[in-house]
Amino acid sequence: MVRRKKRIILGFIAVLVMYNVPCAALKVYVTSVPKCGTHLLLRTLYFLTGFEVKWIHFPTRNDAEDKVLVNHMTFSKTSFLLKRKDCKGFFIYRDPRDMVVAYAFARLHVYKNLTLDEIILKLIEESIYTHVVLARARGIKAVYDLFLPWKNYSQFYTVRFEDLVGPQGGGSKEIQYETIKNMAQYLKIEVTDEQIDEIANEVFGGSVPGSLNTFRTGQIGSWKNYFNEQHKEAFKKIAGQLLIDLGYEKDLDW
Repeated sequence: MVRRKKRIILGFIAVLVMYNVPCAALKVYVTSVPKCGTHLLLRTLYFLTGFEVKWIHFPTRNDAEDKVLVNHMTFSKTSFLLKRKDCKGFFIYRDPRDMVVAYAFARLHVYKNLTLDEIILKLIEESIYTHVVLARARGIKAVYDLFLPWKNYSQFYTVRFEDLVGPQGGGSKEIQYETIKNMAQYLKIEVTDEQIDEIANEVFGGSVPGSLNTFRTGQIGSWKNYFNEQHKEAFKKIAGQLLIDLGYEKDLDW
C-alpha cells in the first residue's frame, strides 16, 4: 500500500511538471560515464519532463520523440546530436575514484577470482571494463577521455553527480536545487520552487519507468573507504592530473 501510494505521488509530480513542457517535439538524450549517476539523472529528467526512459543501442535520426533516450555514448565530433535543434543532450560524470569503486562492486560477480582490492587496482591501471564502449580503454584516464569532450559542446548540458545528488548522497541541498533549476531552464520547462523541492526530495534511489535500477549507495567520497596506498599511488600516476583538471583535487597531496 505504501509503495503504491508513493508511485502515485511520484507520477503526480511528473504530470504536474509535464504540463509545462514545450509543445514542440523534443528528443532528450543522456550519456554518461558508466557508474557515474545515470540513474540519478534519469529520475530527475523523468520528473522534469514526464517522458518515458528508453535505453538504445545507438542514437539515430529516427529515434522516437518525447522520450529520454539513454546510451553510454562515447564522444564523436561527427555525431548528428551536435547539429539537431530538436535534440537536447545531458552528460553526467563523477569523481573518477568513486566511479572505480562503484564499477568494482557492480562487477564482483564477473571477476570471481579477484579480490575487491585487486579489481580496483586493475580498473585504475588496465583494460578490464566489461562495457563494450570501454573495451579499448586502458585505465581510468582513458575511460574518461572517451566521454569528457561532451563537456565542450552547448548541445549537451553537463551535470556533475556531486551537484545533483543532494544531502542524501553527501551533497548540498542548495547546489542540488540550482542544478535542477538550471536543467529545467535548459529544457525550456517552467517549474515552480515547490516543484523543484519535490523533485529534489525524490531523485535519490528509487526506480525509473523503462530503466533497470543499478543504484547501490550513491555517496560522495566513498572511495576513501576502499582505496589503499597502492590504489592511491597508482591513481595519482595515471589520473592525478585528471582529478585536478576536473576540480576534485588541487594537487597530488591526497
